[in-house]
Amino acid sequence: MMQGLALSHRFWEEVARPKIETDLPDVLPHLAAGLCGEGSECFSFDDAISRDHDWGPGVMLFLEKKDAPQWEERLRQLYASLPKSFLCMPPRRELDGPKRVGVLIIEVFFQRLTGFEKGPQTLADWMHCDEARLSMAVNGSLFYDAPGAMTETRHRLKTACPRDVWLTKMAHDLFYMAQAGQYNYPRCTARKDLGAMTFSKSGFLFSAMQLIHHLNHAYAPFYKWLYRSVGTLSETYGTLPLFEDLLMTQDTERSMALMEAISGRLSRALMDAGLVPEGVGTFLTEHALYVQAKINDDELRRRNIMEEPRLWKK
Repeated sequence: MMQGLALSHRFWEEVARPKIETDLPDVLPHLAAGLCGEGSECFSFDDAISRDHDWGPGVMLFLEKKDAPQWEERLRQLYASLPKSFLCMPPRRELDGPKRVGVLIIEVFFQRLTGFEKGPQTLADWMHCDEARLSMAVNGSLFYDAPGAMTETRHRLKTACPRDVWLTKMAHDLFYMAQAGQYNYPRCTARKDLGAMTFSKSGFLFSAMQLIHHLNHAYAPFYKWLYRSVGTLSETYGTLPLFEDLLMTQDTERSMALMEAISGRLSRALMDAGLVPEGVGTFLTEHALYVQAKINDDELRRRNIMEEPRLWKK
């Protein structure tokens, strides 16, 4: 089955680009094209179910703000003239909200996803960014980028996040893994509180999968795609079969054992990365404090480890 990213690439190469080269060639030095941002297809997670909305033929055509007065309207008119169906795929059924294909201004795209026209610049900027939206700013693919501005900003977002930010996120993840899985899950089990047990297990899984992204210096996506995204990372530390088992099992003793096994694998990863010392205990709150102690910024290092990283104020 063709996925949306491949469909968009072919739409660019076989439909949009030839039309631009014929009817508006002078815009090409100012143009970038690709597919990224919202939508499962931008993560290559789309399937047949994804096709019910905001999926189908189309491509994003990016202009810098400085070039918009000269080219935006003409490019919009050209895009509107392109066929709506392609390769036997029906037209996109678009829901309300920001347009996911068509003509976009680069600075507006990044402002919407990161809060800043060129992405975050300062430590405080990075801390305040919504991580799931950062993942949207760097996902997908560019098929063409003559001026290079889109490529440059995406590369900086992928590579320039300060170490202190990653450490803050990791410390937060570790604390909540410990709280939800190692502390609260056994207590809720002893009380036979099914709702609290379910939330505790889910909290552990969510924080553990976030931690693996952060150890890989990768932005964790929207929760619906978090588990799928773990499997795309270069390092998963042997946790994938443990996650699958933990997600499936209803046995409480097995669940506790699996959470300890996952914690052990990630503890080893932190030791190998030099973030916690060899031989540290198995309770992850201790790991969280070791990681927090490595934060260089004094104010950030002193913040409440339980506080959501985005809420930090400087």
